[in-house]
Amino acid sequence: LTVMVDWKAIKALIGGISYHLVIGCVYLWGAISVYIASYYKLHGSHQGSGFYLMYLPIRGILMMLLLPVGSYLNQKYGPKVPTFIGGVCFAVCVFLSIHVTSPVLFLILYSAGFGISTALGYVPSLFTASSYFPENVGLTNGIILAAYGFATPIPAIVSCKYINPDNVQPIEVQNGEVKDLFYDKTIASNVPSLLRLLLLYWCILFTISVICLEKKSDNVEEGNSRRPSEAKRSNIVERLSISGTELFSQECPDVATGLRSSQFWYLSIMLMASLVLEFTLRFTYKEVGGMQKYDDKFLTFVGSIYGIINGVTRVFWGWVYDHFQFKCLMTVIIIGESLFCIVFCLLGGFKIIFCVSLLASCFFVISNLSIFPSICGVLFGQEQGPKIYSYMMIGITLSSLIVFLANYFVAPLIGYKMFLFLCGLLTLSTIILLYLINLSPKWPLVASDFRNEDNIMELKSSHFK
Repeated sequence: LTVMVDWKAIKALIGGISYHLVIGCVYLWGAISVYIASYYKLHGSHQGSGFYLMYLPIRGILMMLLLPVGSYLNQKYGPKVPTFIGGVCFAVCVFLSIHVTSPVLFLILYSAGFGISTALGYVPSLFTASSYFPENVGLTNGIILAAYGFATPIPAIVSCKYINPDNVQPIEVQNGEVKDLFYDKTIASNVPSLLRLLLLYWCILFTISVICLEKKSDNVEEGNSRRPSEAKRSNIVERLSISGTELFSQECPDVATGLRSSQFWYLSIMLMASLVLEFTLRFTYKEVGGMQKYDDKFLTFVGSIYGIINGVTRVFWGWVYDHFQFKCLMTVIIIGESLFCIVFCLLGGFKIIFCVSLLASCFFVISNLSIFPSICGVLFGQEQGPKIYSYMMIGITLSSLIVFLANYFVAPLIGYKMFLFLCGLLTLSTIILLYLINLSPKWPLVASDFRNEDNIMELKSSHFK
């Protein structure tokens, strides 16, 4: 990183990583949902994995409702308050979920834990750390979001070894064009003790995060360091007429203006389409692999590699974003994630192609969660960008709802592979929206841009450069 690193910056980075190592375990659901379904089958439920994807929209709805709350608490009190509240809510909800025998109640509690903690702490933990590294925002976001991806592999491997050490094959139950998988009592009965072990691990990480995260103090030197680079400043403009001269600055005046902009809606639709593809791949790969007779150990291994790639590529894409043009970069990403998904659907019957195409699609699809927070800071400004990105994540709710409904109602009719094929085509179509985005929005200026004459002269100087 190109800026001076002090202990507060290091602590903030550690805090952001720790928080994301917990909320990133949302992806663990793809590895353990079949165990959860098997456990509740012992209590009289016969619902398959499609039903348990209800976890996604419940979590997504809570995120949609509470993300603005997390941003507000962060702005008013700093990152410690929202991350602490998020961690406590998470611990209480997951602890209660372990002790219920109703699958619906379990889903509500478990989903609430991840939904509330993600909503309250995602933006504060991410943007607090990146505020210490203003010239490397993309890379810093990528490092923190890498933890979001790296969160899954170790818990997934531990879960498989703990619950199914002998690599026992599940029992198949036909459900239309798909097969639901269930494990026997000796394996399923281990689920509560596994969740207790995971909860202890998660609570330790939450504690580290709350201790380490600290808001960057405002002073003259730091204020100067927060100015975006000239290359990105030229892409963020506001319009003003002073003495007949048109001038520009970088900040969207308020959240409402940003939410009405075409940039917000185009980016939100692109993010939603990509997340539909990601969620479907991530949460159904065991079902797709099970239909191909791939064993649990192999699928857990593939899922763990998926998580490692998920983490590594977030850093990579964060670095790439700092060095390449947004539209060119996103063109490569959209084409890559779509084509490899289609290959996965058509040739997934071959073990090596199943593995490579799934991981390659992950390599491209995960880039969006590294790039979109950064592009929001560029388009909407350093103050409004985080707030507007929190609203953009409503796409997570909509995409998770689509994935649940499709897997519960549509997949039994057309099969997982056909649904994945349609997801790939949907994602590919968003390339049209990419080239409709205006990367030089002209925002109306507000009174704060005229605090003093020096500020006006700075705007003039920036414009003529």
